[in-house]
Amino acid sequence: MAVQATGAGAVRSGAIRHPWNESVYVSNTAKGMGVLKVALVHDSFTQWGGAERVAAVLHGMFREAPIYTLAVDRAVLPDELASADFRPSFLQHLPGMPTLGAYQRYLPLLPLAAESLRPRGYDLVISSSSSFAHGADIPGECHIAYIHNTMRFAWDYGEYVAGLRWPTLMKTVAGAGAPLLRAWDRRAGGRPGHLLANSSAVAQRIAMRWRRDAPVIPPPVDLRGITLGPEERSAHFCVVTRLIPYKRVDLAIAAANLGREPLLVIGDGIDLPRLQALAGPTVTFAGRLPEAEKRSAVAEAIALIVPGIEDFGMAPVEANAAGTPVVAVAGGGVLDSQVDGATAVLVHQQTPEAVLAGMRRARELAWRRAAMREHAAGFGVPAFEARLLDALRDALPAAVEFAFA
Repeated sequence: MAVQATGAGAVRSGAIRHPWNESVYVSNTAKGMGVLKVALVHDSFTQWGGAERVAAVLHGMFREAPIYTLAVDRAVLPDELASADFRPSFLQHLPGMPTLGAYQRYLPLLPLAAESLRPRGYDLVISSSSSFAHGADIPGECHIAYIHNTMRFAWDYGEYVAGLRWPTLMKTVAGAGAPLLRAWDRRAGGRPGHLLANSSAVAQRIAMRWRRDAPVIPPPVDLRGITLGPEERSAHFCVVTRLIPYKRVDLAIAAANLGREPLLVIGDGIDLPRLQALAGPTVTFAGRLPEAEKRSAVAEAIALIVPGIEDFGMAPVEANAAGTPVVAVAGGGVLDSQVDGATAVLVHQQTPEAVLAGMRRARELAWRRAAMREHAAGFGVPAFEARLLDALRDALPAAVEFAFA
């Protein structure tokens, strides 16, 4: 459908220097009144996570654009996507679909399902991909792929799939198929006309695995409703994440056990029983909290603990917006979003002892909470929209004009 890109608000550079506030982004008005026909592509909507939040922001920018996807479970959708024009693949109608469990069981069919998505007649197709969307059958020059990660369960099988509670047969099939998936992912990575990466870490993986360059645009973090927390904090540290093995919540629990530090674990997932068995008396599991309660717990915490290596990681930016520092292993997306000593304590070993030392340093430092919040604004939705529209202008033919509201 023909749509207009909405205007991007001005983004003021923050008081803390980081890679994304070196330029000041402002609203622009196009000279022409051209209108683009746009379509969106996303892996699937069988669970709700950071990649799906990005897809929702893209839908907000291009509200009339249809969303091509491998499968969509409307039970997981937020209100802002309830009326979206979804165009799922043939997977949608297979037995058990569109639940996450069924979707994972159809892993051997997912590349074929991605290639069955064939948006045609569009000036621009934006795919949002952490696994398969970038492999959709789209004419290359009009296809801009925003990459959350290269296919984790193909390239990092030992870390990711081996820790999941899949049936043994399913793990065996996935392990045997990993080389084939890597080969498909490498070929699919060559199809889009233009690539964008959500972090420097992901850009490095793209360069290594796909042999392509990808400019970095951090994903949009929705900071609406996050208020600055109190100067005097409660005694607890917290973790906010899905409880799955590669998130390494076990490391945060081990650190809390070692130092008898109070740790609040917010989230749910397949790793919960194992983590509960590991937890000492100072660790509390809150489950999946309503958004307001989760934000309140983070805003009152000494620090948010990020023990795993995230592709980008929205939770640290959300914590900063509340004036809460982060204790994180120095790797992945936190190297883009966090500044050691100003918004975070970065630890350089993924061990309980190193994380505990980071927790104690976070307790002792005097944090500039208002400056931390200003830093977080550089990763908000308006900043993402401005950067993305700049990238689209650079990538699309000069004859194509945007019309901004």
